Amino acid sequence: MKPSIIPSSIAALLFSASVHASPFTGEAELGWISTSGNSETDSLTIKAKGEKSYGKIKHHMTAEVLKSSNTNTAGEKTDTAERYLLGYKADYALTDKGYAFLSLNYEDDRFSGYDRRTSELVGYGHQFHDNETLKTRAELSVGARQSKLVGGGDSESEGVVKVQGNLEWTVSETTLFSQDVAVEIGDNSTISKSVTGLKVNINSSLAMKLTYTLKHTSDVPNGVEKLDSERIATIVYSF
Repeated sequence: MKPSIIPSSIAALLFSASVHASPFTGEAELGWISTSGNSETDSLTIKAKGEKSYGKIKHHMTAEVLKSSNTNTAGEKTDTAERYLLGYKADYALTDKGYAFLSLNYEDDRFSGYDRRTSELVGYGHQFHDNETLKTRAELSVGARQSKLVGGGDSESEGVVKVQGNLEWTVSETTLFSQDVAVEIGDNSTISKSVTGLKVNINSSLAMKLTYTLKHTSDVPNGVEKLDSERIATIVYSF
């Protein structure tokens, strides 16, 4: 499989024009944690996502920033986390529940041992449930992933297969439980990620959200842990 090559027929299908457009909708999240004492800790997370439909085509955009640092009693500051994520996805409806999609992703995680990672995927998704209480879907895609080691290290290019599942359960009028699971299998490494979320509405536009994330990478550079975990609380604004 050659990296960065997307079948032209699928790309043309996903980006074809349509005159029927829906309003742009999405949400933005902000979380901030600051502690003091023997050491000072500052953590900031910003997330945003949005989508817009043009007939059978739906565009999804995502962005994420995470920064964290510690300052000891001597005033020495040490960064403990810094990550930037950008994602784009276009769905093309084939049936009422099935769709083809194109996905492009960029990740810059300063503490993963990699300077950056990018991927390009095409695949098929199926919506199993889509009602007021439960939404579930699964996706299967193939494509390529490029990784650049920190410190001007080597670059790696590999073919990948990705399986992903998503669930949203409206527990009550104000509470939403979500679960996202993805496994990206590459020639050099396999990346597994689980994101569990609980969102509680404050009013029609604002909500509190708790997120627990687990990420496992099968093959990492020396000195880097294979398993990362995050627990984040944010305020969510929906628009």
